Amino acid sequence: GDQRRSSVADRYTRRVVDCERQVAQLFRRLETEDHNFSFNYRLPTASAAQLQNTLEGDEQAIEYFTTGDDVSAFVASRDQFSVVRAIASKRDLEQHLAELRFQLEKFTYGAQYVDRHFWQLKEVTDRCLSRLYEAVFAPLEPMANRGRLTVIPHGSLHYVPFHALCDTEGSYLIDRFEISYAPSTAVLKLCRAKKNRAPDDKLVAFGFAERGTPAIEDELGALGAIFRDAVLVTGSDATRNNLLRLAPQARFLHIASHGHFRRDNPMFSFLKLADSRLSFYNLLDLKLKAEMVTLSACHTGVNKVFPGDELHGLMRGFVYAGAPALIMSLWAVNDASTSELMREVYSHIRAGVDKRAALRRAQLMIKDEYGHPYYWAPFILMGNPE
Repeated sequence: GDQRRSSVADRYTRRVVDCERQVAQLFRRLETEDHNFSFNYRLPTASAAQLQNTLEGDEQAIEYFTTGDDVSAFVASRDQFSVVRAIASKRDLEQHLAELRFQLEKFTYGAQYVDRHFWQLKEVTDRCLSRLYEAVFAPLEPMANRGRLTVIPHGSLHYVPFHALCDTEGSYLIDRFEISYAPSTAVLKLCRAKKNRAPDDKLVAFGFAERGTPAIEDELGALGAIFRDAVLVTGSDATRNNLLRLAPQARFLHIASHGHFRRDNPMFSFLKLADSRLSFYNLLDLKLKAEMVTLSACHTGVNKVFPGDELHGLMRGFVYAGAPALIMSLWAVNDASTSELMREVYSHIRAGVDKRAALRRAQLMIKDEYGHPYYWAPFILMGNPE
């Protein structure tokens, strides 16, 4: 019986892999044959001057790049541009990141374990964040003299929560900077050029709760209290067709569900809806006027990095659909703290605060309440921070 079930599972797996391969091949053919699609999908490389032109007077950008094992960086403002070479070893950074992930994954051991070892967990995690700070930010800090910062990572640095890096005095960068992120200068330029505005000040929120995510319905209820005309779609109604129908009406699109990252094939990473898995390929039919999309789920921002720093996964799909800004998570999030953080983010945005400042204020509140970066630091703002 076990052998037969294993054989059936193997055949099913091979069939799924074959189907995914066919989808990828059709997509590559579309890229090649449809000029308009290719033009919108493959962005030209942006210059240093174009990076500077995307910035306001009180902003800076740090763009990292690697050559061999050396990690270097550009530090740019509207009127200055510097290159700082060989600030860190890529190999050492990957080791520091592995240590950080190991510490964050300890929160999957359960609440009893976390409560018993909370301060030890925080101390060791802060130590990991301090090592990353010393490697990738401390050499640039003398030039980081503006309060608003856009970080453009490269390679494994896409996994670094820069806003949570901890200096030698025990303070985090979020205490001093408003930080947003971009996958590349070209994407930042595209996102900041978008002038999306839905005709109504409307939030459309989809929530699909499962075991382990009971706070999702409370999260959507809180958002409904902030946006009185919000469209809230939950349970069995949270389907792909309803998303395609309702999302184009939104100024803010919020999706709260379980996310899954496919390391073997990042283009098939997905958010779980009631009737389907929402992956990059499903998003090709979506057309958005939204100013911001929030993916309130586990692992939504994790992407595999390919040559040329093209990010695959859900972010790429939502950018293609028209979203100039996304909030997403770098690791599996806590259900309760995420619900509180999202309520704070949208309360500030509703009061007229820009997106980057709103996320920072919400994170500072959760930091004061929960303490450990696992709770307050997973979410990042990608794209246009205004």
